[in-house]
Amino acid sequence: MFMIKKTKSKKGAGFTLIEMLIVALIFSILVGAIISVFVSVVRVQRYTLATQFLLDQTSYAMEYMSRSIRMAKEDKTGDCIGLGDNYNETTEPGVMFLNYDKVCQAFSKGTDNNLKENKKEGENWLGWLPLFSNDFKVNKFSVYLDGEEGSPNPESQPRVTISLDITREREGVDFKFKPQIKIQTTVSQRDLDK
Repeated sequence: MFMIKKTKSKKGAGFTLIEMLIVALIFSILVGAIISVFVSVVRVQRYTLATQFLLDQTSYAMEYMSRSIRMAKEDKTGDCIGLGDNYNETTEPGVMFLNYDKVCQAFSKGTDNNLKENKKEGENWLGWLPLFSNDFKVNKFSVYLDGEEGSPNPESQPRVTISLDITREREGVDFKFKPQIKIQTTVSQRDLDK
């Protein structure tokens, strides 16, 4: 006689609905964690690049002003800042001096919170030109003169101390914390007064 052997069905051969849901939940959590880490890395990179760009621009502006101020000449005619003076403060926070080309030059913080430069040609000022793009906001610009008439050490070699506090505020870019730099330098005139 022939016997027909019945095969038993394996009950553990497939996945149940609950097991599939648990796997989908774990996969979703892992993907969510990976995406949030990726987004955080991109934000940190954007902030770092914005800070580096701010540092580059600020360093350029400070070096440009320092070089110009270092090369200033004594005003022997009194046409720019006053007879015998080397530097003078402007009405807004800023500094005015006779540069190496014997042209009256000034640096000041404008009403639009940007650092600006102006030069005088003959009797007329040429107009204020910004040193930074509109992406930057100058929070504070201060100038301290030493070695000039009325300063604590009027007999010492003239020096100018510049302090700058600047923030990058770019349109369309939302940083939780805006990149900010505070920098200060002191510049002494290259040529000694005689």
